[in-house]
Amino acid sequence: MDGTDVVETPDSALARETAALLRASAPEVLVNHCQRSFQFGWTLGERRGWRPDRELLYLGAVLHDLGLTERFDGPRAFELEGAAAAEAFLRERGCSAERAGVVKDAVALHLDVEAAQADPRPEVRLVSMGSGLDTHGARAGELPPGFLDTVVRAWPRLGFRDWLRRQSHAQAERKPDSKVAWWVETGRMGENIGNPPFPE
Repeated sequence: MDGTDVVETPDSALARETAALLRASAPEVLVNHCQRSFQFGWTLGERRGWRPDRELLYLGAVLHDLGLTERFDGPRAFELEGAAAAEAFLRERGCSAERAGVVKDAVALHLDVEAAQADPRPEVRLVSMGSGLDTHGARAGELPPGFLDTVVRAWPRLGFRDWLRRQSHAQAERKPDSKVAWWVETGRMGENIGNPPFPE
């Protein structure tokens, strides 16, 4: 990969329906984040020689922040609400319990870096890694030259850092026992959110 092309996304009916669900439920700033998370996650996997299931990784990345949307908000931590909604959506569309379970776990664990990285399934690890790169710049130095800029041009950030900070603080206030509340309390969701190397 020379950094001039984005990663091809799956074109299955399920992938298209999942992307449509995200677009219908989330603001563009979040839609773009989820698409970038797939791009970064897949590419980090390639750099490691991993062979994830492309569709499962895409579904997990697209749905990983579903719980941050008004439509799928609920009393539990947003990643748990999103995981349950993602699993139900996929099962309703004929996805097997095993495959839907991978996506559910990828969504549920994406904020828990240690648990995600301990999971043997590359899709679970890469959803966390891809989203972490987009939020905090983690592992950005591992991307091919020019790839980060290519992805941001394709899916602009639209002030994502500030949007995410506000969402995280709101979640932490409403759900003080959640994982995101711990991220806020420890300063990981501060004003610059890790100073990732992205134009906003």
